[in-house]
Formats: sequence, structure tokens, C-alpha cells
Amino acid sequence: MKDNKSGKIAAIYILYIIVAGMISLLWGAGYKAMAGLLLGSAAAFANYLLLKLAVCRLLGVRNIFVVQIFLFRYLLYIAAAYISMRTGSVAVIMYAAGIIGLSLSILIVYGIGGVKNQ
Repeated sequence: MKDNKSGKIAAIYILYIIVAGMISLLWGAGYKAMAGLLLGSAAAFANYLLLKLAVCRLLGVRNIFVVQIFLFRYLLYIAAAYISMRTGSVAVIMYAAGIIGLSLSILIVYGIGGVKNQ
């Protein structure tokens, strides 16, 4: 039976976002920190889904738009980082926390060895 690793990643990532948001609210960072966290988490999760789509297309038959998907992923990060920078320095810190959170949740689900046990 195949288990749903993407669902586990999403659940851990949502829990991470909630905890980071609560800590920022207790710290008194305000709405700018929440905007940065939401921008970072949305950009990271969209990037994850686009990477999954690009890898499936690269390994499949329809691989004409793979390079465009890879470039769009980086443009998505750049646009979200620019909006965070325009919002404020606290938003940039929480944007980085949102980006790092997805990597942390992938590390928790797959472990340090990655997917070599697959």
C-alpha cells in the first residue's frame, strides 16, 4: 500500500506555519510578519507543487514546458521576496521562515537520507 507523503508534508508544514504565526503574534510583530509568513509559505508550497509537476512531465512523454516551469518557480520566489521587502524587514524574516519551513517538513517526512529508501 502506498502512503501519502505529500499529505504528511502538507500537514507538518501547516502545523509549522501555525506555530510560527503564533510565535510572531506573541512576539508582537504584527500584520507585517503575518504577511511575510503567508507570502513565504504560499511561494514555497506553490514551488513544491510546480516542482512535482515538472518532474512528472520530465519523466513522462509531455516534457515541452519543463524549462518554463523551472524558470517560473524562480520568478515566483523573486516576486514574493520583492513584495516582502516592500512590506518591511520583519516580513522578510518571516518570509524566510516560511521558505525554510517547507524544507524542514520535507526533512521530517523523508529523513536525512532523502528518498534513497524508495
